[in-house]
Amino acid sequence: MKHCNESGMALITTLALMALVGVLVASAVALSQYTSAEIATFTSLTVSRYQAEGAANRLLYRLLQESNLRSGRLLGEKANPSRNPKPTEELTADGSPLQWDCYGKELTVWLYDAVCGYALTGSQPLNLPVHDALKIDKSEFDRWRNILLDYIDRDDFVRDGGMEAVHYRQRKLPVLPRNAPLRYREEVFWLPGAARWFAADEHGVLTVFRPVAPAGLAELNGRPNLFSAPLPVIQRLAGLNDEEIKQVKRALEGWRGQKKPLTESLPPGMISRLGMALNRQESGVYTILVDASEPELPGSRLWLTVRPRLEENELHYYEFLWL
Repeated sequence: MKHCNESGMALITTLALMALVGVLVASAVALSQYTSAEIATFTSLTVSRYQAEGAANRLLYRLLQESNLRSGRLLGEKANPSRNPKPTEELTADGSPLQWDCYGKELTVWLYDAVCGYALTGSQPLNLPVHDALKIDKSEFDRWRNILLDYIDRDDFVRDGGMEAVHYRQRKLPVLPRNAPLRYREEVFWLPGAARWFAADEHGVLTVFRPVAPAGLAELNGRPNLFSAPLPVIQRLAGLNDEEIKQVKRALEGWRGQKKPLTESLPPGMISRLGMALNRQESGVYTILVDASEPELPGSRLWLTVRPRLEENELHYYEFLWL
């Protein structure tokens, strides 16, 4: 006997199965696309890291190769042809962008002197009136500096406005303070208030401070390099007003872009002030930045600080960071 209420059940079941198959196929396609994109991203990042390390190693080789040309050279002046028959090929740690072909890909490379900013090492770090350039109240900055001094000293005495272990426990930071010298410059951001006055540069690095030497390596001493120091550091150390620091900025850009000597961009008096406050010779410790990223695909940027030791056939690394 025929049951009318079962009419069309086969069609409904077929349509349901077709819909389920469609959902499964769509899911498989979406998963395949996601996996392909993930593999492409991982591959791009891995390849860019190899390329960045390759470019950095090539630059280090060039630094070692040209070590005899670097002694006594003033940055911001035209190279002496008697020192180098091919001065256009000579590397300078002045922050000029370089376009290098590395394994078939054009990378942007920067070379800086590593002595870039204030020193955070020693028993009296930041013993300078940096509040002048930072545009902050001196007493307020002195209180923050006391936090820094309490952080690195070995006693429990609390300076005016400073902080010791009990204060960090109140902030739920029981492992602080270190009660020892800083191990890296970004560590200052663990101190309350540091982010208000000290900011990263255009590359995302805290170059207002010079790198902290790892254990066993020599500290970076001396005056900050004019071509590596951030503008607030230059302004404070050379005692420049706002208009003068703008003039210095244009002169540095002119050198990096067109190799226009500083003597053609700045008056002799200002060059003398800059020379007394900052260094224009290379310290022998270099910071290398390699940008291996692409607009279409993700990539990596390598930031490393190294002291080539030709006489010892060694490379002393101070920093090795992926940005």
